[in-house]
Amino acid sequence: MTLTTLDLQRIGANDLILTPNRRLSAWLQRDCNELMLGSGKRAWNSLKAMPVDSWLLEQYDALALIHTGDNPLPRLLSPQQSRLIWQKHLARNMEEGTDREGMVQLCIQARSLACRWQLRNEDWNQGETEENRVFACTHEAYLAELQAQNWVDAAGLAALLLRESHNHLKSYDRVFLHGFNDLSEPQLLSIGKLFERHGASVHFSGAATHPLNAHTIGLPDHQLQFKQALLWAINQYHNNPQGLFAIVIPNLQQQRSHLEKLCHDLAHANPGSLPAAWQNAINITAGRPLSSYPIISHLQLLLRAMHNALLLNEWAVLIKSPFVKGGIRQFELRDSFVCWLRSNNRPQLSWLQVQQQWHAFNSGRGENQEQSEAPLSLADASLSQVRFKKSVSQWLQWLQQTLKQLGWLSEFTLDSETYQVNQRLQETLQSMVELEGFLDNLSFSDFTQELFTQLKNTTFQPQTDTAPIQIMGVLEAASLNFDGLWVCECESQQWPQAATSNPALPRQTLRKYNMPGSGPDRELQYAKSILEGFRRCAPQVVFSWGQFQGDSQLLLSPLLEDLPATNAQATSLNAQSREQRLYEHRSAVLSVAADEVGVPLSETHSKGGSGLIKAQSLCPFKAYAEYRLGIKQEDDLQDGVKASDRGTLVHRVLEAFWEQVENYSALQHLLSNELRLSEFLHELIEKELIRFKQDVFLQPEALYALERERTFNAVSQWLLSAESSRSNFVVDKLEKRQKISLAGLELSLTADRIDVLEDGSRIIIDYKTGLKTTSSLLGERPEEPQLPLYALLDPTNTTGIYFGIVRPDKAEWHGLQSTTTAFSASALRTVKNPEEGWEEQVSAWKLSLEAIAIEYQQGVARVAPLSDSVCQFCHLGPVCRIKEHNHDDE
Repeated sequence: MTLTTLDLQRIGANDLILTPNRRLSAWLQRDCNELMLGSGKRAWNSLKAMPVDSWLLEQYDALALIHTGDNPLPRLLSPQQSRLIWQKHLARNMEEGTDREGMVQLCIQARSLACRWQLRNEDWNQGETEENRVFACTHEAYLAELQAQNWVDAAGLAALLLRESHNHLKSYDRVFLHGFNDLSEPQLLSIGKLFERHGASVHFSGAATHPLNAHTIGLPDHQLQFKQALLWAINQYHNNPQGLFAIVIPNLQQQRSHLEKLCHDLAHANPGSLPAAWQNAINITAGRPLSSYPIISHLQLLLRAMHNALLLNEWAVLIKSPFVKGGIRQFELRDSFVCWLRSNNRPQLSWLQVQQQWHAFNSGRGENQEQSEAPLSLADASLSQVRFKKSVSQWLQWLQQTLKQLGWLSEFTLDSETYQVNQRLQETLQSMVELEGFLDNLSFSDFTQELFTQLKNTTFQPQTDTAPIQIMGVLEAASLNFDGLWVCECESQQWPQAATSNPALPRQTLRKYNMPGSGPDRELQYAKSILEGFRRCAPQVVFSWGQFQGDSQLLLSPLLEDLPATNAQATSLNAQSREQRLYEHRSAVLSVAADEVGVPLSETHSKGGSGLIKAQSLCPFKAYAEYRLGIKQEDDLQDGVKASDRGTLVHRVLEAFWEQVENYSALQHLLSNELRLSEFLHELIEKELIRFKQDVFLQPEALYALERERTFNAVSQWLLSAESSRSNFVVDKLEKRQKISLAGLELSLTADRIDVLEDGSRIIIDYKTGLKTTSSLLGERPEEPQLPLYALLDPTNTTGIYFGIVRPDKAEWHGLQSTTTAFSASALRTVKNPEEGWEEQVSAWKLSLEAIAIEYQQGVARVAPLSDSVCQFCHLGPVCRIKEHNHDDE
């Protein structure tokens, strides 16, 4: 065989070009068409260029038409069928809990290598390692089944055709094996000899060579390399709009997301040089798993939801998905539904529970609101099918019908990428029909697992128009010609790389036949071959390397040390990232004088009640942001019962209790009979649990029993320890809404409970299931102004305000009262008398709370938290930027 440069202008009609991959064949087709157009031709024969695997399939189909009757060709297995056979036999040779799917992939790769290097049984069956032992045992069983069933897999197809094609091979004048990196591969050499025996001249060919014009550039790190390479490519494109320029990145798959962000930043920083849709000018060729595309990930989430409960964040994606009916048209309504679920602490839901919750949400919107169809509405008959076992074809039919019911893609306008991804999905689903005879009836979970595995193992890259700038991996760029090339990551650790072998094959065999992964000598030769091709594949070539990776210093590959070094050229393009551009404008933005006063309140009534005054007291900015601007904190989801929900249940039980037990005498009568008290409390709690279950979702159901017991313990402990020690009283008001005017600001207040004592005075009680102290009621800006506000409702007759701490482990009173108040002798340890006197304290509260109300009405919104603890759980940090304020003060 002779080594030659491929000249597309001299390729004849009866010449054949075989390549290692589809991309290279398509590239040659494009180059040939451009050459013909450039030479003025209006018609020409199509270039016969195809991947060698496609040629093998074409040859197999031709031979299958000849071998019929009693002597048929072995049936060709699809990759999916082959994988299932490997899985079946590996299950007998591997223990449970091991990475069986990972071993399947190793075995498939090892068999491919064994076939390409035409290894004998003793070459791969040596028991050198545990992986090799498992592979050898499984491979023997795998080959035995192929022979018994008269099957052939893709790896063994070449050997079959080499045996059967001697008298049936189409004749060619010349055959070019183009772009293959390993010219010593036995299977490839055998294919070449087969063509020669049929009269063709066979040539190993590579890209056209250019005079050497290459240099190296050292840059601080990889990220700067990529940015500099992109800037260079953009400049080259503007100097030569008809040219084709490439950037080669060895670890392209890992760097893809960073490169996409870089391209996005450069497009927005240089609108005159790159379109906003930068993909029209720059193509990143690295394929991605099919499962990573949005339409596929939404489908997988949909199928998971039919069988398992999902987290609310996952449901939020599905409910608002643009790929299902109503996802676009009812987006705002469905977003409100998700917020409603979050506010009701629904961290995890099943499909049925989502439907039930939708009905509760929809009915609560009011009679005047249009009643909308529930998201992801599905007939019960369809959803119930997931409980049965079916064949693959039956599951595929069910899937198509189910997606139709859900309005899958009925409202979404497919762009080019999503259209191609959907087509590839349909092809994958259709290919699963081939598994019908290889799998028994499957449960729904087994069917989805098989589907998800195929989607994950399918690498897909949408087809695009040829962009002038191509970002490629090493193997994709090898044997191609460009008008300019920049190769990144040319460090010594990358060129050559450390040898990585397939552990399923013996290392002794790899070294004997100089196979991939056999050792450093082969990796060195491979690196030399690739880099030598890159040096001369374009009129201008740049090799860049990172000088540092973290704290480690890196070196240029010794294979490139003979090239001259240079510095990166200056460019007129804006190389700043979005973050850098924002930071550049930061000083201008922050130099504006601080404005600590917002718009004054235009009306006297304001929503918020005591919470408004509390927020203004804790931090004026907090009150302005939450109550004037409406910036609310998103409800936190948590497993189990939220503290606020638990507190609500206790409040409701105590409210129901005092509606029936109206005074101290009735309380003492009830407490005198422990059994009667227990029955009465359990009856109240059971009634309130009905509403609690509607508001709070718990799974499993037994958790409600725990909450029932906890509430009983807390309330009974409270009644026996705290309420029983009281002096005589009558319950006057329970959860009654009242109005108060505070410096002209009208507020609505709702006290948990107001009691009347024997002397006619009133005391106010606020239940707390958390811990509160008396000190939170004091000061010019009290932390807890709710009780002081209640005291101002009737300052003449009110003589005490109290926190009632209602917990299973604690039942205490904390508060302030007049010295004359006959409240509870046993509570004097935690209930204090104001030092300056009760009347003076009420007057002080009036002054301080009116001052806070005036602040709010005036729009005072300075960032001034009462203490550091105010900011600990505050959601407004990104808005008020208090950390930046504190940093500037330092």
